[in-house]
Amino acid sequence: MKRLPLNRLWLQFSLAFGAMVIVAVMSVIFVGIMMRSERPPVDPATPPPTEEQQLEFRTRMRQVFAQSLISIVAIGGAIGVAAGIWMSRRMTAPLEELANGTKRIGAGELTHRVQPQGSEEMLALAQSFNQMAAQLQKEAQMRQNLLADVAHELRTPLTVLQGNLRAMLDDVYLKQE
Repeated sequence: MKRLPLNRLWLQFSLAFGAMVIVAVMSVIFVGIMMRSERPPVDPATPPPTEEQQLEFRTRMRQVFAQSLISIVAIGGAIGVAAGIWMSRRMTAPLEELANGTKRIGAGELTHRVQPQGSEEMLALAQSFNQMAAQLQKEAQMRQNLLADVAHELRTPLTVLQGNLRAMLDDVYLKQE
């Protein structure tokens, strides 16, 4: 059986959104259950409440409901903002490292590599970046080797020509007749 990949960005966002929806629904259900009884509790030993007492009880219950709803919205909002900040920091940290890596590679530091971290997508991106940097480093080394070889090959005949020219200028070189 194939294991569910929990390290995928779309799955993490879906789970976070689903958790927020579940918390919101559960909060509304909780407040609804608290508000369901609109009558004060009945104690057989006490006389039934008057109309004024019932009205006062309903008013207090509505106030409690409003306060509970405001508290739930505030707490839910704070949790949502905190979760959003956490998710964005978690997601942008590997991207920031990759951005810094591209700047360093662009500046000519071809030995720089990034540490793969984050979700599967970020890991694949970091590995691709490291492969690209390795290929660039290899090609730069090949270019340096080629230039050294070309310089060496050109230097040998030029040295011979330069020696002959000096000999001719110094009248040391004998002309063949």
